[in-house]
Amino acid sequence: AFSRLPLGCLSAFSRRSPSAVSFGGSSAVPRRRVIKRLQASLPFGETRPKLNRTLAILLFSVFGNTFCTLALIAAGVWVAGLLAGVPALPPGARVPFFGPPA
Repeated sequence: AFSRLPLGCLSAFSRRSPSAVSFGGSSAVPRRRVIKRLQASLPFGETRPKLNRTLAILLFSVFGNTFCTLALIAAGVWVAGLLAGVPALPPGARVPFFGPPA
């Protein structure tokens, strides 16, 4: 079915939304600052600058994206629980690493 469509029809499926483009542009400067700080803290700044930059981008991508995604999911669950009147965790539940010691 897709093989008979003209290529112009398929390009509509791959376009980014205006909000995704604006978010990408507005987050470029803070992202660049974080990567520069990571580069300064890594040990290969003087000897191997390309490796240093690659490691900084990799660390930011893996840990930064993972943390931000988990934070966004947690915030969504919390807001949904507030709106629905259902707690995200059952009463008396202990969150590992965040609750008082047992």
